[in-house]
Amino acid sequence: MSSFFAEAIETLEALVWAVNHRCGSPIPDDEYDRLIASDEVNRVLRETRYTPPHRKRPGFPSREPGRFFSLGPNEEEHNPMTKIDHTFTGAHIIHGDVLKILPQFPDGLFGGIITDPPYASGALDQNAKQRATSVKYSSAKPDNALPDFEGDAKDQRSWTHWMTEWLAEARRACVPGAPICMFIDWRQLPSMTDALQWAGWIWRGVLAWDKTNCRPQRGRFRQQAEFVVWGSNGHMHADRKAPILPGVFRQSMPSVAVRKHQTEKPLEVMRDIVKIVEPGGIILDPFAGAGTTVEAARLEGYPAVGIELSAHYAKTARNRVTGASAAATGADTSAGC
Repeated sequence: MSSFFAEAIETLEALVWAVNHRCGSPIPDDEYDRLIASDEVNRVLRETRYTPPHRKRPGFPSREPGRFFSLGPNEEEHNPMTKIDHTFTGAHIIHGDVLKILPQFPDGLFGGIITDPPYASGALDQNAKQRATSVKYSSAKPDNALPDFEGDAKDQRSWTHWMTEWLAEARRACVPGAPICMFIDWRQLPSMTDALQWAGWIWRGVLAWDKTNCRPQRGRFRQQAEFVVWGSNGHMHADRKAPILPGVFRQSMPSVAVRKHQTEKPLEVMRDIVKIVEPGGIILDPFAGAGTTVEAARLEGYPAVGIELSAHYAKTARNRVTGASAAATGADTSAGC
């Protein structure tokens, strides 16, 4: 019984600090200590004769608007501290967890979000869903398969909650009226539209990406399309400085020979989609993969930031974006990323 109360107290302590930190104005440390040392908690401690050891408070990133955004100690040593604020220009890839990175951005920083999150849908049952992504999404032999990516094994309920959490934080970091576009397949389409609205965005429609080819199924329709759920951070003015864009994009997937990611989207499609963001707006891709969105934004003249959890793909995206930028300007990138 005492271990039960001890675990409950530890959970309470971490939860209070976590919830407190995620608020815009955290309570002072003395208030936090007073709450943890409340009469009720002390009563439980006396009854169970449990003395909690000294514990370091859970570490969460701090959000200081307008400050330098540090990639943290776990990043590649050659990746320098980069200023990510309203003056940011260029293209940049951050290696890290979106739920830890997003809170560090100042309010109203991004002009739009264009992303391709893990679908967590590529299987017929939960056991199959937990297989490696190289098995679910690639027919290549194991020796030739691209590296796996994370976040694709969630069940539908946990995936929807996870989507809602990062979408809510992303909305805070976007300007009013900022558009959001997210790729998805038919299986998770309803859950994505739920998460989008739950997080406070306005759902504005669904675009179709016709992949032009797909495995035939006798007696059934081909699963030839994927979709883009799009919306906005509140009202979108009618005089936005953005062109008239199509609602259907017809482009085959990148060939296996040139593909850098298992679920890579065509650069041509991404170059069209990023144009929904007004000129000069910073584009954020919270799931950068091999960097296609950031590269498309760069080619269309937008500053862009990508976040990628996989170390392999973060490095691939960074090399792709910085290498292309250097080639365009004639800069030397031999010193590293």
